[in-house]
Amino acid sequence: MRNSSVNGAIPNYPQPRERECPFAPSAEIRALSANKPLNRVRMWDASTPWLVTGPDELRMLLSDPRISAEEHLPGLPQWSEAQKVAAKTRPSTFSNTDGPEQARLRRMLARLFSYKHVNTLRPQIQAYTDLMIDKMLAGPKPVDLAWLPWPKFGADRTSNRVPHPPSPDSIAGARRSGTRT
Repeated sequence: MRNSSVNGAIPNYPQPRERECPFAPSAEIRALSANKPLNRVRMWDASTPWLVTGPDELRMLLSDPRISAEEHLPGLPQWSEAQKVAAKTRPSTFSNTDGPEQARLRRMLARLFSYKHVNTLRPQIQAYTDLMIDKMLAGPKPVDLAWLPWPKFGADRTSNRVPHPPSPDSIAGARRSGTRT
């Protein structure tokens, strides 16, 4: 499909990523964005939402109270049919709600991201990071990051204590058995 800024055709979106940098937009989307910060794109269901790539336009859009993150609202573009179906039953979180409901959910999590709380986690995170770096340096190369246990640092819901990361023995046992910790 051609660049819409050249001949008026609307490009499909999302587009396949390039192997060299899978996190970068495709060459066609980069070219489209270089010409205009707002472009129509065609989704899987033939809808044509706006693709916003200009930083000023994006900042203005994100601060506009008429814009919503609520997934169940009609007309909100979804990445795929599966996403559209899942959005109907997905629970509310601070990233897919607006207004008072989002504020309520954010307040529930705010303490866990406070400077004071994050600082209490620093020694555990540092010790765990040191342990994992030592394991990676001592282990086979290249390192398979999928097998590293990724702990959840934060307050335990029931006791309000900070859980400890898995022990080196449980990590080694999980690797041998093929399970994750």
